[in-house]
Amino acid sequence: MAIPGAALPTLTGDDFVRTIDDPNYNCPSHNGNRGPCPDDLGPVRGGRSTIMVHALGEESFIDRNGNGILDQDEADLFDNLPEAFVDHNEDGVYTPTVPECMANPQGSLRCIAGQEEIFVDQNSNGQYDLNDSPAVYNGLLCPPEGDGVWCSRELVQVFDDIVVTLSDAPAWDIILLRGSSVVTTTDHLFNHVALISDRFNNPPPGGSTVTVSTTGDCTLLSEPSFTVPNIGSTGAYAIPVQTNLPEDPRS
Repeated sequence: MAIPGAALPTLTGDDFVRTIDDPNYNCPSHNGNRGPCPDDLGPVRGGRSTIMVHALGEESFIDRNGNGILDQDEADLFDNLPEAFVDHNEDGVYTPTVPECMANPQGSLRCIAGQEEIFVDQNSNGQYDLNDSPAVYNGLLCPPEGDGVWCSRELVQVFDDIVVTLSDAPAWDIILLRGSSVVTTTDHLFNHVALISDRFNNPPPGGSTVTVSTTGDCTLLSEPSFTVPNIGSTGAYAIPVQTNLPEDPRS
């Protein structure tokens, strides 16, 4: 068990970072022993950085009668916001306060990936708060008669984050699947999927063009090129691939 206040071990190199060439590689979606995977190989992910923005604002609620204020019978119809935090491991919670991670910050990959998350201490009490003691609506649409009763006019930190992928280009890796099996050639008229990623299993940057071509005497039935959307996926980018023989009347 970690000793409170003790210095944590320094994480160096790729000791904890998941890659598509790990000795313990396991992709739930196919039978390959390496390569791009449509699933998340995390939680310690390389080439990714979380950016969080926050500002004082109001929580949202469902205004059933459309009168523009939070009525007492709507007091449970709101989205309660905790203090803002940077979600490094992308698990949706402030990881350092997860019980298992408080007991042992190095006890799991999830804890390791989230141990350096920081939060905005709005009330300056030195600890991360879920804003749930009690959980009430916070915002200026709380009427004066409800302030401190069923809601609060005190503002909270509204926040959101985005993951920036720092792709390990130009070393892209591509594998071809038929169903869940990794294959090296296509079976004509069958649907295949090509998976593309860098070594950290990140997709190519948004706006990248993927071009598909064939060799030998087969023709391509699926689209010949794709533009990668601007996505923050934790898995490889997938495109459909289908081929046909030229003498087939459906080609």
